Amino acid sequence: MRPLRAVAVACLGVMPVACRSQAPTPVEVEPAVVAGQSFLEALVARDAYKLECRASDGSQCPIDRAGHVFAASFIVEALGPSPEPAVANDLGKAILLEQRGQAWGYAAQAPIDVDDTAFALRALRRLGLKDAAAPVFVFYSQAGGFATFLGGAGAKLTTEPSEANNLELHPEVNANVYSLLTGTALASYVDLDRLLPAQAADGSWGSYFYPGQAYGTWMVLRALCGSAKLSEPQSAARDRGVAYLVQSQASDGSWGALGMSGDAYDTALSVVALEGCGAAPQAVRRGRDWLRRAQADDGSWSYPGAIWVYRAKDAPRVDWTAYDSARSVTTSLAVWALAGVTASTDGRIGYSAMHP
Repeated sequence: MRPLRAVAVACLGVMPVACRSQAPTPVEVEPAVVAGQSFLEALVARDAYKLECRASDGSQCPIDRAGHVFAASFIVEALGPSPEPAVANDLGKAILLEQRGQAWGYAAQAPIDVDDTAFALRALRRLGLKDAAAPVFVFYSQAGGFATFLGGAGAKLTTEPSEANNLELHPEVNANVYSLLTGTALASYVDLDRLLPAQAADGSWGSYFYPGQAYGTWMVLRALCGSAKLSEPQSAARDRGVAYLVQSQASDGSWGALGMSGDAYDTALSVVALEGCGAAPQAVRRGRDWLRRAQADDGSWSYPGAIWVYRAKDAPRVDWTAYDSARSVTTSLAVWALAGVTASTDGRIGYSAMHP
């Protein structure tokens, strides 16, 4: 169990704004953060943090109870800059065991993909085990941008699911890679303009693999707000994305997916997106207050909806859908939101409130 300690609040300027005055005091935030981190550490110790997968036709999803790399990346960030050594070792080992060449897939038996490769490299960088981004370039498309899967066509940016479109460019995946590359020697491959056409009229960004608007909006805003310099169109897109999040917040401080009542997953994503942009301090504070009220007695947060959906077959249609039944991803995101995890101009993730 992590001890409660007094902590200082540091100012990380990812945008030309003053130090984040909306950051809660350590007295407000630390108990919920520590409880959430302790819950995550217990999951890692039991190797119980993977995602459930269900097939829409009732068959066995071949990647059920998988997603070591995906979930571990969120957990690593949630545990902060000084994770317990045994926990950090377990997470690093689990990620490295699934490495194939220089890349990763969602599961050991799944094809390698640039999304999970970016998640793995980010987590390993945080753990001090690897600090390179070059492996993502095996997925670079001749048309520019990063096709999610090796050998993908990568000719168009799409959020419309189909068997063929699995091999194209996906906005949230490219945003994930751009955030990894920002601030590195490979930053010249960051093409933020490629993400702008995927913005909806209401200011949100959808995703190809991740249902709802919160995930895609967060991922693209992380890339935009983590950049040291934006063009006028990029700044305008960022501002519309921020406005969308502010306007879609419920009166109780929460956010919900696709008409659902407020939920911890969408609320945490929205808070992290706003605080990463140094924006809407009152909305951030209200979202954090809702998350504190929603925390379970064991320190976790839960979400009943789909985390990701993969179109395995068009005819007859078969979708594989993953759920956070272990509560690892949702709890990690809620901890991020309460601890003040932000984007940064050096391509890394920082805490505006550093916790033990």
